Amino acid sequence: MRGFAEGPADNRSSRVWGQRRMIELTTITGKVDLIGYIASLLVLLTFTMRSMIWLRLFGLASNFAFITYAILAELPPIFMLHIVLIAINAVRVAELWRGEAGSGLAKDKK
Repeated sequence: MRGFAEGPADNRSSRVWGQRRMIELTTITGKVDLIGYIASLLVLLTFTMRSMIWLRLFGLASNFAFITYAILAELPPIFMLHIVLIAINAVRVAELWRGEAGSGLAKDKK
């Protein structure tokens, strides 16, 4: 008696098609995971930035990468988080660009 995972005994073409389909899914999953790893690497790089503008720019890049990953991997919580973070990072980049952003430490000492 053949097991369920092996498929029907008399239909070799469906088994071959199943294997091809599995290879296709594995390849797609690998590409999606690669985008996730790239996004994670961009987050890691933000922790090495000494300049706030570069930190925010790399943060934006990681947000876009994570949104792409979340869409392809169907991960709504990741998608929603990075949509919010894009807005925050974009506002902060605009403030830095205009020279309005401060550390907040000088304001507290007054």
